Amino acid sequence: MIQIGFVILTGLSIAITSEDVDTNIGPCLSSFYSAAYHKSYNCTSAFEYLSVAEDICAPTDVVELNAEYNSFIEILTEKSSDETNCSEPYYQHSDLKCFPILQDMAVKLKDVVDVHTEINDTRVLKLINLCEQATVGNLKLSDVFYGCIKQTCLEETEQTRIIDTCEMIKMKNSEFIVCNHKIQEKLADLSNHTCLDDFDFNLETNELTVELYSKKKECTLEIMRDSCGESAVDNFDHYADLLIKQSSPVQQLD
Repeated sequence: MIQIGFVILTGLSIAITSEDVDTNIGPCLSSFYSAAYHKSYNCTSAFEYLSVAEDICAPTDVVELNAEYNSFIEILTEKSSDETNCSEPYYQHSDLKCFPILQDMAVKLKDVVDVHTEINDTRVLKLINLCEQATVGNLKLSDVFYGCIKQTCLEETEQTRIIDTCEMIKMKNSEFIVCNHKIQEKLADLSNHTCLDDFDFNLETNELTVELYSKKKECTLEIMRDSCGESAVDNFDHYADLLIKQSSPVQQLD
């Protein structure tokens, strides 16, 4: 079993304040991004915010947004000169953009936890695509969700947890993890490899994984190459480091 960790953004609100605007429209804006992400409204492809807000926001918020719309847009689209000030509305706004995609990732992740999947399983491929949207982005600059975690004030440790989780998801779709599963199932039968002479086969799964990819790293590389071929050890060092880093589990991938 492969251990992975996943973080989900929760509880953010956004307070928009200036000489012209004094309102807390966090729930309204969050609902809008959710509607846009799930394409609940045809107009959201062009992000016609006010037409959607009339359906999903409190009437008092709609009135104020209509009255102060230009100021609202200015505050949310103009970066502060102080890029370290995460209390600025621009950065809180960017955090809210990540909500829908990270929530979607969390839901889809549950479908593959504790499940042995084959290469190119559609559930894993969908997660890989979501990871690319959230962490990398592409040339679809009109899509505000692309690369959203890079636009936020998420602490570096939280960004790293998300990125590492995405790397674990990619690894789940690799020949490396197929081979890892294979050798851990028949590890006791690999005693003919002299590099395992002093190996403790009775370790718990998590401890065993760390042992194989740290102290016995070169031995494991040799076994995987012999058992599964060269393709199984592509990116071996990267995946080995990931497995060690994730040795304290939050969730499990088979």
